[in-house]
Amino acid sequence: MLMKKLLLAAVAAFTITQAQAQVPKWETDPHYVGEFTLGYGTTNKYNGINFYNGRALIGMVHGVQVSQYLQVGVGMDVGLKTHYYKGHGMRMMFDVYADIRGMYPVTKDFSPFIDMGYGVYYEAMPWNNKGAFFFQFGPGLRYKKLHYSFGLQKLGKGKGTNTFYTKLGFYF
Repeated sequence: MLMKKLLLAAVAAFTITQAQAQVPKWETDPHYVGEFTLGYGTTNKYNGINFYNGRALIGMVHGVQVSQYLQVGVGMDVGLKTHYYKGHGMRMMFDVYADIRGMYPVTKDFSPFIDMGYGVYYEAMPWNNKGAFFFQFGPGLRYKKLHYSFGLQKLGKGKGTNTFYTKLGFYF
């Protein structure tokens, strides 16, 4: 009887040590992710006036790849706004935002994603000290170290600017 209890205790102890759950690596492996982008944006409305306004964009995002499904970071874009109407010349703007990406890895090298940025933008030339609301949302594709994204941006509240943007970049 004692031998039976000892054998049962040994089997139970062995089973308990072997049944420890292991957390998958993707849940416990956050690491730094940097990104450099070049892009272009267009508008159809600016402060309630319909016209065309182009923006050449250069930007960076620094953040953390929390898992293979989630990336969070802080981004900044600098843009040259070219006004195609008389008397307004070149203008410069920049935006600072929190960037969140939900990714779906199809393979090790390829992931479609949804990108969302929320923050503030400033007119830098001529200087407009008042920050304005900034929001961007759109889909994208990541292949190895390259990515392509596009979507919609809202600059300012109310009758602010609505833009379509496209960005091409690489991760480092």
